[in-house]
Amino acid sequence: MAAGGGRDGDGAATQRREARQGQASLRCVARQGGFHGGFHVHVPCMHADAALPSLPSLRRSVAGDKAELGGFHVHVPCMHADAALPSFPSLRRSVAGDKAELVEMAFYPAAMGLFKLKQQNCGRRGLYKLQLAVRDVNIGLPRTMPLPMAVTATVLRRSEGKLGRAASACMQGYRSHFEDFHVCDQMAGLVGVFDGHLGDEAAAFCAERLPLHLAKAATACEWEQAFKACDAELRARLPETDAGTTATIVRVKENCSQDSLELLVGSCGDSRALLWQKESNTLISTRDHRPDDPEERRRIEAAGGEVTKDDPPRVDGLLSCSRALGAFELKQQQLPPEDQKVSCMPDMYNWHAKRGDWLILACDGIWDCLSNQQVVDKVCRGTNGKDLGKTVEELLQLCIRREADDNLTLVAIELGAVEPKDDTVTMNAGDFLKARREEVPRYNAFALRFGYCIEKNTQEQGPPSLALVKTEPNPPERRFPAWPLPTKASSSSSPKVAMADAPKPLVIVGPSGVGKGTLISKIKASFTGHFGFSVSHTTRKPRPGEVDGEAYYFVDMSKMEEELQVPGRFLEHATVHGNVYGTSQAAVEKVREKGQVCILDVDVQGAVQIKNIHGDFNYLFIGPPSLDALEKRLRARGTETEEKIQTRLRNAKSELEFYEQNADMFNGRLINDDLGLATRRLQNMMRQWYPQLVHVVEVTGNPADHLQAIREHLSAMKGHKAPAEIQILGAGNDMPTAAAVSAALQREGHRLVALETSTQAAEASSKGKGKGKKGKRRTSSVPVLDIRLQVAL
Repeated sequence: MAAGGGRDGDGAATQRREARQGQASLRCVARQGGFHGGFHVHVPCMHADAALPSLPSLRRSVAGDKAELGGFHVHVPCMHADAALPSFPSLRRSVAGDKAELVEMAFYPAAMGLFKLKQQNCGRRGLYKLQLAVRDVNIGLPRTMPLPMAVTATVLRRSEGKLGRAASACMQGYRSHFEDFHVCDQMAGLVGVFDGHLGDEAAAFCAERLPLHLAKAATACEWEQAFKACDAELRARLPETDAGTTATIVRVKENCSQDSLELLVGSCGDSRALLWQKESNTLISTRDHRPDDPEERRRIEAAGGEVTKDDPPRVDGLLSCSRALGAFELKQQQLPPEDQKVSCMPDMYNWHAKRGDWLILACDGIWDCLSNQQVVDKVCRGTNGKDLGKTVEELLQLCIRREADDNLTLVAIELGAVEPKDDTVTMNAGDFLKARREEVPRYNAFALRFGYCIEKNTQEQGPPSLALVKTEPNPPERRFPAWPLPTKASSSSSPKVAMADAPKPLVIVGPSGVGKGTLISKIKASFTGHFGFSVSHTTRKPRPGEVDGEAYYFVDMSKMEEELQVPGRFLEHATVHGNVYGTSQAAVEKVREKGQVCILDVDVQGAVQIKNIHGDFNYLFIGPPSLDALEKRLRARGTETEEKIQTRLRNAKSELEFYEQNADMFNGRLINDDLGLATRRLQNMMRQWYPQLVHVVEVTGNPADHLQAIREHLSAMKGHKAPAEIQILGAGNDMPTAAAVSAALQREGHRLVALETSTQAAEASSKGKGKGKKGKRRTSSVPVLDIRLQVAL
């Protein structure tokens, strides 16, 4: 993690906002003349995730309701002798914000057994002793403590192709969550690392979206614009996130031959790219963006920020790197990106390399433990025919032995195109079998992130064995697949969705009176925010309650005729019952720019026109159970004359005949015989046609593992419109697990919309008779519990 402590505990982001608003603050006034008569606060750290006291409880314990004190001691004992104790800046922020002065600080190691340590009744624990003089500040918020034991499972990815021979390794380490991402795209010749802070959503977003912004960027200037555009898109798409990320990314291109290469490098933050030119034994690397760098400090202070004297220095006491995408709490709206306290602008580099040179990218957890030269010695010179994946894995293990307290990610590439091979992903369980019960969920969450289910199998005799099973990644590898491709590098703060890349529009056709409007309303309510209605133009008069611009754009005939003369202005138009209706291209684009499924309610004439232009749209025909049933509905309206009813019936008959003759034009047909049943059938159609609406989770084993993964996925999706539903599937013995996960999510506000049971075929083998004989495989039916929840907004 590049910046600022571990990931906040649940609700910390809300608490920070409340604190800034003064709803949970403690104002303290220092006494002159030092620290005599100060208060003592004992803050035990009982386990890895123990947070410091809440603000109200701290205020009561320290200063009652008056909140005036001259200073206090802070004692933070750690219950594990080998735990990584928190840094002073984290403790200071936890107790007294960022403006407190350090009067005295001492650390008593657990092994020393000093008299003062025993006097504090701390046994064999480590102890920080701080004295802070507090001056009119708001109490800061608690930070999550480091884990007492590292999560040492490692994920290795190997690939070969246009870039060369590549391997990457990832490890969670002592952080309570894994927030790093990386890309290594052999086809595109692109490799990058992203080190997140305050959550992984910004890193996940930029790892997926920044390469798309860079796809059409060729020059350094265009790359800078692409970084700005990605930062603006992140703000627009995930407006509620507090997360941020570094981004260091490299594009490798051949320069006239496969043996001569050009590297375009963009680096924002304190992740680092390193090039080792083997022949000349030359090292080239990017520059880390640190707040105390003179150039960075000038920009920060010019924007009204402060570089605190922490270790390491931080922007406003919060962020230990001075450039990042996201981190919008430290970006003022009125300043351009390059002038913000925390800028999203990358440093750009043009490097030249030859076949056999090495490119290494890593997050700062690696560089905090090892120098550039040490990494080159271990990876480049230390491989010598060994498996590159094992080499980079050993380097991560070395960092853990050197007490690295951050997530660890490293990508190493021996440059020079080779015959392409499929990527392989493997996982090493590390010390999982030694993990205590409370540590197991962290291994599970890390494994699920990369598509593995990790479990201990207990045995009657002997130690437990490892079960490592491949499964679907959770959250999925691509969290934002339905979002559009950027059309060009742009710094616009309101990125638009390209028509060709947005979800396919839904063209709905059916006779007047069949209930299309009602069913459309039901779908929009079922999948809130995912469907948008295209507002058509019409020359008919408004009906009671219809609002111009909402139901239709109501125009007179002369205006409509003028608009129709403009080429490309309308996707379709038709005369229906003596009135002209039309769907403009702009109306459809307005919906699709939001990333929504655009619904077009048209007649068969309009559908044919659209089909001729956009054959890839989804087309649905809604029909009545019979003409007699349709006639009853039209008469029940009480708004139509007999002449109009007969006209509508004649038109309906011809539309039904059209469907029978052109059924292959439509993706599906829906009979609206009963509104409830028709709505349910339509919902199922939409789930099939638009899979991004539903996040599917197949549960096995411990419910807590899946709950954590689902919560992280929903947290990452916050700020945009996917998914609308969670589908929880549990088969056989895992049905209670599915029920438990569903119940927990319902308590968190997600609404149950469907619960069904079914069966699925499962193969099992029976034991064969006689030594060495194989059993026969048989097929049996296994019950399946299928639960759907509507995601709370």
